[in-house]
Amino acid sequence: MFGVDAFTPIINSPNTAILGVGRIRNETVWADAAPQPRPVLTLSLTWDHRAFDGAPAARFAGSVRDLLESR
Repeated sequence: MFGVDAFTPIINSPNTAILGVGRIRNETVWADAAPQPRPVLTLSLTWDHRAFDGAPAARFAGSVRDLLESR
């Protein structure tokens, strides 16, 4: 909403995780051996390791990515 590409959010107690969502921007990526414009979004997940390990956080981030890419 503020035109920020990416940022690292800070957890506020009593929360244990927060997801930062950057803006959607067009970037050139290589697909099928040719450069193509694609929309790109940066996600930043911050979590408290005292509450849970990084593996569930990575699975959550992967699930969010999969849902966004399937749309």
